[in-house]
Amino acid sequence: MTSSVLPAAANIDLGTAALLAVFGLGALALLLARIDHALETFGGEDVAVSKTNCPACGARIAAEADRCPYCERSFDDEEGDEDGPPDYGWVET
Repeated sequence: MTSSVLPAAANIDLGTAALLAVFGLGALALLLARIDHALETFGGEDVAVSKTNCPACGARIAAEADRCPYCERSFDDEEGDEDGPPDYGWVET
């Protein structure tokens, strides 16, 4: 009597094994893509790129930026030197 280490694996035909291999590789590729996206979005910043906060909305932006990509404030404007968020027409009571 010979016993197999993996008796369930002996019953899998070649088509099922190929399908499982393709599924596993596809799942791995999706996982690596999500990890790459997460590092790009939330971390893994390039050390050479210096960042600062936008004076208007407080978002993290590149220090060399001419305009905030979030609130669209231009840093080249002479008139926009006031501190604080942009005026959206809110009425203070």
